[in-house]
Amino acid sequence: MALNNAEPLLKQLSKDTASSLLRTFSVRLATDLALPGEEHYPPGAVDYHASFRLTWHSFTTDDPSDFQLLETITERGTETNDGIEFTVGHAHLVKVDLSQSGVFDALDAREADLEYLASLLFTERSNGEYEIESGLEGFSSDAILVNSAEVDPLWRGHKLGLLGTGTAINELGRGCGLVALDAMQPGTRGAAARKASHQRLAGYWSQLGFSPWRDRVLILDLALRTFDDHLTKLVRNAGLHLRSI
Repeated sequence: MALNNAEPLLKQLSKDTASSLLRTFSVRLATDLALPGEEHYPPGAVDYHASFRLTWHSFTTDDPSDFQLLETITERGTETNDGIEFTVGHAHLVKVDLSQSGVFDALDAREADLEYLASLLFTERSNGEYEIESGLEGFSSDAILVNSAEVDPLWRGHKLGLLGTGTAINELGRGCGLVALDAMQPGTRGAAARKASHQRLAGYWSQLGFSPWRDRVLILDLALRTFDDHLTKLVRNAGLHLRSI
């Protein structure tokens, strides 16, 4: 059976094999820590890189066509004691500490878009409150910015980007009041294309409980049960038991 690169792999496999693969879905979180005195960026923010993974256990595949198809892509994965591990997507999240005076410099040193997003959210009013506070049930000095999330085209079609990013948020969000992102595909040009991109991404991220706030910004209020309920529904519908490492 030849791989059809135009169609997501999981749709080319039998239902049993696809379900078996999906049940191995896991999320690995990593961060870079600098030695004291050797920080790469001003204090106030920490990068977290989430990688989304599936592992193929060949002994679980009974269908000869499925076995042949998965054999053709083993070089894209990494052989482990458990099987062939495929990295199917990734996300970049930044946890910010608003109690640090240099948080805007810390974000601008990474990407100007991150600093712009933070400036929309965390501009202080005359009463000392942030702009975003009136839109939240709860507020904390810690917040998470989702800078990017992507799934390899070969593995799309099963909401793995949402599930992986949601798992990372679930792990990092303890003590945080807010998650935010800029709902715009990078590099989109033209008013019509940008509007379409925003609407598409707003609909996509709403499946995790994100809602529009201002301009292109989507927010997730972690003081509400909205996120927990949406993530639980996604996990249940996918038949998964998510793991983060």
